[in-house]
Amino acid sequence: MGSNGSGKSTLLEAVAWTLYGNETPIVRVNKESIKNVRAAGKDPVSAELGFSLEGQKYVVTREMRGSTLTSKANVTCQGVLVVEGPTDVNAYLKELL
Repeated sequence: MGSNGSGKSTLLEAVAWTLYGNETPIVRVNKESIKNVRAAGKDPVSAELGFSLEGQKYVVTREMRGSTLTSKANVTCQGVLVVEGPTDVNAYLKELL
């Protein structure tokens, strides 16, 4: 609970973006809209989300870098890299979740 503009929706959008990336239902306008309007043009965007599923600890990391906001992503399970690359991460998480 919080006042308008305090960041409640931003937190939910960050979780959704970390899990599903730049897919149309997640990114309302375009991938540039993920970045804070006060960020400089080449500032990176990154998020990390950890969760447990069936006794396994997963960590999903996503980032966009550079002026073209090149995407990177990976998933680890129990600290071991399972999959990397935005397309492969998206497919893996859709199957997993």
